Amino acid sequence: MALRGAIALVLRRLVAERTAAGLLFVLVLVTAFVFAAAPRLFNSLADQGLRHEVAAASSVERDIELSEVSHIDAGADRVLAGVEAGAAELQSSLPASVQRLIANRSYVIESIQYVVLQPPGQPTYMTLRYQSGIDSQVKYAAGRAPTGATTQSVIPGIGTPDGQPVEGVVHEAALSRLTAEEIGVSVGDRLFITPDLQQPGSSGLGGVATGIEVVGLFDATEPHAEYWLNDTSLQRPSIEPVTIETSLIFATALLAPDAYRSLLQAAVGMHYSWRYFIDPQRWDAGDLGSLIGDLRRLETTHSAAGATQLGGAPSLRTGLSSIANRYLAQRRASEALLALAAVGPASVATGTMGLVGLMLVRRRRGQLVLARGRGASASQLLLAQLGECLALVVVPALLGYLAATSLIVARASEWSILAATGVGAIATILLLAATLPLVIALPRAGEREEAAASRVSPRRLVFEGLVLVLAVAGTALLRSRGLAARTAAGGEVGLDPFLAAVPLLLGLVVGLATLRLFPLPLRILAWVAALRRDLVPVLALRRVGRQSPLAHLPLLVLLSTVAIAGFSTVMLVTIERGQVESSWQRIGANFRVPPDISGDLTGIGIEQAPGVQAVARWYEDRQPEFTLYAIETDAYHRVSGGTPADPHWPGALLAEPAPGDAGAIPAIVSSDRHRSPGDRFELAVGGTPVELETVQERGSFAGIPPGASFVIVSFDTLAAALRRSLTASALLLSAPDDDGPALRAFLEERAPGVELDSRPELFAQMHDAPLVAAVSIGFGVAIGLAVGYAALALTVALTLTALGRRRQLAQLRTMGLARRQALGLTLAEHLPELIVAFVAGTALGVGAAWLVLPGLALSAFVGSGAVPLRVDWLRIGLLGAVPLAVAAAGIGLGAWIGWRSDLAAATRAGVE
Repeated sequence: MALRGAIALVLRRLVAERTAAGLLFVLVLVTAFVFAAAPRLFNSLADQGLRHEVAAASSVERDIELSEVSHIDAGADRVLAGVEAGAAELQSSLPASVQRLIANRSYVIESIQYVVLQPPGQPTYMTLRYQSGIDSQVKYAAGRAPTGATTQSVIPGIGTPDGQPVEGVVHEAALSRLTAEEIGVSVGDRLFITPDLQQPGSSGLGGVATGIEVVGLFDATEPHAEYWLNDTSLQRPSIEPVTIETSLIFATALLAPDAYRSLLQAAVGMHYSWRYFIDPQRWDAGDLGSLIGDLRRLETTHSAAGATQLGGAPSLRTGLSSIANRYLAQRRASEALLALAAVGPASVATGTMGLVGLMLVRRRRGQLVLARGRGASASQLLLAQLGECLALVVVPALLGYLAATSLIVARASEWSILAATGVGAIATILLLAATLPLVIALPRAGEREEAAASRVSPRRLVFEGLVLVLAVAGTALLRSRGLAARTAAGGEVGLDPFLAAVPLLLGLVVGLATLRLFPLPLRILAWVAALRRDLVPVLALRRVGRQSPLAHLPLLVLLSTVAIAGFSTVMLVTIERGQVESSWQRIGANFRVPPDISGDLTGIGIEQAPGVQAVARWYEDRQPEFTLYAIETDAYHRVSGGTPADPHWPGALLAEPAPGDAGAIPAIVSSDRHRSPGDRFELAVGGTPVELETVQERGSFAGIPPGASFVIVSFDTLAAALRRSLTASALLLSAPDDDGPALRAFLEERAPGVELDSRPELFAQMHDAPLVAAVSIGFGVAIGLAVGYAALALTVALTLTALGRRRQLAQLRTMGLARRQALGLTLAEHLPELIVAFVAGTALGVGAAWLVLPGLALSAFVGSGAVPLRVDWLRIGLLGAVPLAVAAAGIGLGAWIGWRSDLAAATRAGVE
């Protein structure tokens, strides 16, 4: 009978309170959907973030290269069948998780290093190579591709011990145009070479004197394609200066695959490299844990050093572990920020659901009185409430979860079901908590709903003290170790729920303090207003000061919403400005032509490129313990002055060198050198000793890798001290952000193969990364949700207190209250709440960001060390004003509706 009566009571309630019940149903449905969809959306963005990180990495870091020194016999039908089989066999030996990532493979066969006999110009060393798939990667500017044809020829410059000439095989070979120009040969020329026995590892691999005939000159069709794996030895030679007049040239010649048999006959072993190209789209963040474990085992079984010993284990070159670790750092930082972003809307949503449930319960006071008067027991009323929770809370929570899993196509997450379950459980608890006092101590018919504030109970004091202690302890832990939960061994195992709730605890502390202190200034203002002759301000302020705590809930909601907007804005501005500063520090200018192995960059004529406004030359000289940088100081100030890379040169480095001045050269020294201003030291540059004097000590300098040890001097001063011109190792450029493509086209025409580093592209790469975008989207959604929930909570709160407001307004109207005075009454009643919400909310948002910043590891997003807090007060003010504008609009609308209500009905409300 009790169950039947409860079901009947539930149905009557739902029919009678269709509007409030429908509002609660939709609110729970939307909340469950949002919080169940968020983890799945993050998984989708996490997969995109991983693929973006892999795709953005260099081919050397992203792909896998296994190298060994071996002897693989030539095939009878297909010369390189054994080499191809070796590539397949090595791939099959890789872990399954790694094999799934491989989209393609190639191999490289190289001879030992040879010395060119009687070179046309500078001393030259030559390596012979065949690279699979090369035909589609080069185009011949002169001649043709080499074949396996060979001839015999006398090798000039060497002979037998008894003075007889030595004959050798001459292979057809092709060179890149840059290599041929540097060596000084063309199509038809022959070079004779003999093994370089001074090279480590060459003496045991055999080899005899041989020759190559240049039959073709080629250019790479795509010099920076992944195919080359950042290996430019075929595209251009490496040049190593020895003296001012002499440089060593290290070149590579391309042979035909059929030449392998002939080379192998004269060699004990060859260098083999198997390259496995990774497809970024095959990565799945859900499988990353097993992949990292396999990569670590692979790195322990293969040496990272290049293979030099015949028959040794293959060496490994890859940066996949570094990519995975960078991604994990970004993901942990993203999870931490999004967890903090979710706490705000979750708290506001909880308060909104509580207010809607309270409105629903308040509206059925008369029904409860009537039901008890007709014999309904307390157990029936509670059972009816449980049934109502099933209909209004559990069902929409389940529907929200199902909608999230159906509409969001992404990897499943256990947090989705936990979030939907949590929404349903919290809503049920709030609805039961609002009903329980009315069931236990049932109000009498006609009893007023508003009660004056009561004395603070000891339980409330204990609760507030506990919240304060937890907030302080959580903040200290968060600042010291971040949001990650840790095992006993110190490993990270996801987010710590307690630490993730620290902003909520801080908000509770500020909210409770605000509620405690808010009545004090109101009483002072009311006392001052009582001295005036008009009654509107004193009536408004006294009413606010005497309201029950329920009437102040809009203040807490608005305060929380403004705090969410402030916190989100500070975090986004901090990340964005940190990325801008990091891009300037890493490049050193808006554009940079980085050091190139081909030598001096001065002759490129980059000053003539479109859009170039200023150019600074940059010279590098690697010393045993540091790197010497000579920079054109005036020119670099024009390039980067007024930017985050502004050099702020000391005056000594800007001084013009005096002719014949033999004094010490002023220098900026890195902090790790432990040099004080005035200290002098000597070093040799190109064999010439120079004396330097420390004028300033710095921890870092734009364009120099973080942590590197450096000494910086003036380009012109060093050149004057050496009494010779300096080569330009790099060029720093000032040009508009959009001129990157035009600069690359200019360089491709003037100096093929020379690269261009772009600061705008580096910033875009960091800023547009999916995980960074997820944080931006997450904070934007958090602000939107908070404003939406705040608007609904404010509407419900005004509805709950509307009866008393309408009654007071109606009574004042009977005494002659004008419309303008009614508006002033509303303004005076709510303006203090809006001001306190804006000021306290802004302080809470900025303060919470400052408190939690050390534990968030934002360096994962900006690529640098410590990230300072950045505050944009204008953006904070504009975003913080949005919820206040929504609140003001709602308050104004309520005042207008109250003024238009029936005067007689409003006066009798609560009496009849």
